[in-house]
Amino acid sequence: MDCLQRAGGLIVIGVLSVWLLTHLPGNENVSYATRIGEFFAPILNLAGIPKELTIALLFGFIAKEILVGSLATIYNLTDPNAVQATLAQTISPIQAYSFMLFCLLYTPCLATVATIRSESKSIQFTFLSVTYGLIWAWVVSTLFYQGARLLGLS
Repeated sequence: MDCLQRAGGLIVIGVLSVWLLTHLPGNENVSYATRIGEFFAPILNLAGIPKELTIALLFGFIAKEILVGSLATIYNLTDPNAVQATLAQTISPIQAYSFMLFCLLYTPCLATVATIRSESKSIQFTFLSVTYGLIWAWVVSTLFYQGARLLGLS
């Protein structure tokens, strides 16, 4: 039950974070989430992942369950069901597969990372686990995307 309470609390924090980062600062045209996406864009563009999906990956680190919902907020959609149509218009199928590979392989959610830390009692092992997941996801996604482009599939 402790794990469920921890995960539930992290999901609530995650949803609030999504809203805050996509709506602040209010007096400028560029949100904090957009700035974060632009910062990581040079790295993830090699994998075919645009900045909007980069932002979603950040929120997916908090809890994978909010990744798709965060896309509705990132794309400023009032209907969460419109995410699929919006993605179909903004990214290619190869980019979508690359994004899915990254999602499947990158760092587990924050609750899992907290559990790894708690069970291993090692910050070094926890850091290694997170880092390995991120690097592995980036390598696989990048090889897939760049390979598909070389084959003319993009």
